[in-house]
Amino acid sequence: MLTKTAASVAALGLMVTVAFASGGDEPVSSQEGPRSAIEWLTDPASLMRLIVEPEAQAEQARDPIQTTLLGGQTLGGVGLLSPLITGLPNDTFANARPERLLTLLADLRPSDLPALQDLALVLLLAELSPPTTADGGTALLRTRVERLIAFGAIDQAQALLEQAGADTPKLFDLWFDVSLLSGDDAQACATLRRAPNLTQDLGARIFCLSRGDDWAAASLTLEAGRALGEIAPDDALLLGQFLDPEAFEGTPLPSLQGQMTPLRFRLLDGLGEPPATLALPLAYAVSDLRDTIGWKAQIEAAERLVRTQAIAPERLRALYTERKPAASGGVWDRAAAFQAFDAALKSGDPGAIANALPEVWAAMSRAGLQVPFARMFGAELTDLPLAPSAAQLAFKIGLLSKEYEKVAASDARSDLPRDVFARSIAMGVAADPRGLGPLAEAITLGFTLPQVPEPFAALVADNRLGEALLRALLLLQDGAQSDPGDIAAALVLLRTNGLEAVARQAALQLMLMERAI
Repeated sequence: MLTKTAASVAALGLMVTVAFASGGDEPVSSQEGPRSAIEWLTDPASLMRLIVEPEAQAEQARDPIQTTLLGGQTLGGVGLLSPLITGLPNDTFANARPERLLTLLADLRPSDLPALQDLALVLLLAELSPPTTADGGTALLRTRVERLIAFGAIDQAQALLEQAGADTPKLFDLWFDVSLLSGDDAQACATLRRAPNLTQDLGARIFCLSRGDDWAAASLTLEAGRALGEIAPDDALLLGQFLDPEAFEGTPLPSLQGQMTPLRFRLLDGLGEPPATLALPLAYAVSDLRDTIGWKAQIEAAERLVRTQAIAPERLRALYTERKPAASGGVWDRAAAFQAFDAALKSGDPGAIANALPEVWAAMSRAGLQVPFARMFGAELTDLPLAPSAAQLAFKIGLLSKEYEKVAASDARSDLPRDVFARSIAMGVAADPRGLGPLAEAITLGFTLPQVPEPFAALVADNRLGEALLRALLLLQDGAQSDPGDIAAALVLLRTNGLEAVARQAALQLMLMERAI
């Protein structure tokens, strides 16, 4: 697919760093140092919002996304990140069994290990040759987008669809839902007004007619749909209230049987009754990042989305420090601890930093935000002259940052056995796991076994690396609670297929997040 690739990636704020880091003093295998470290961040504040003027009378839509299929490429291979950027072979998915690949992708859920969550997102966004299928890769693209939505990566999902050319009946309904979730529905609605046959969903047509200020056509379509039984009664009532709230003043909102949908959510929001998102799937949390939403809800949404790498940690930092906490407990205590630490760090006073660090680390750990915090501050902390106990904690935090290898090679040290073991792993050097339990033993095996064991060996031998990587992600989704044998096998798979940096970060997170509180 040849499109505005550079603009799409820039608009998303995706940054993928390919690091050719060296190994330690004595690498545990003959393979060269890490070939790639997958890192990408998103910053929705930098998104360019594309506004398309409505042309409601046009019979057919022109191509607003300006896409052109390259020879032989299918929808399943469309991506935002090229193999040159990701370091993944172009045929990572090419030899996969199509149905098995769809099942593996559909089973992905947010990983307890941020390094593996990074890898999952890269696999979903990568431009890779897909397996040959009768549908031209439509099911594969839809499954990838649906997983991005499940992770709360709405901006990325929308960009991927627009890269593919979503103004077709095969993709429009999904594009419309994603556009509603992102709040950037102008382009999708303008497209639908020009080509109503893109969807059979009368609710979408009615909403988009109203977005084009064609209220009369929207009302007529609603009445026709109601009369023909094409719109559920509750949805018809909700659409009616949205189109003419004054006429329904005093009428309670419908009970809305069934699950929440992006359109229902958007209609309720337009009526000034946005549903609370904490009990809804992660995709709806994106709406709480708006400035019009209360500060507490914004922080809670950002915490959820940072855990899945859907937004950058810096977005959460900005929210934590936006104003003074209004109360105590829960999110307010985290914000207060973060602000105290942030102020101490800005002061440059090592004593103040040492005093504030344990409390903020405990708060971040209870919320499952250790790695986002480490990525914000880890490398900086290890350069400070802190008291011994604070220095040990800063060293551990530094090993959870993206600068883990630099931190391990620095003068900063901790003599705690777990931290000594972790330092060796950060350098890619064989470590002694004695006394540290089954998890450390599994990690050591993952850094010493020369060949990929089952269940991955057969897949790799059959040139089905994509299936192997996805299976590894599924087996390790529970982090340190995963089976030790699966941990060892997955680390070997990563290390022997050019993902050394991912393996090291995953191993460090397994060790250091286990007892972070």
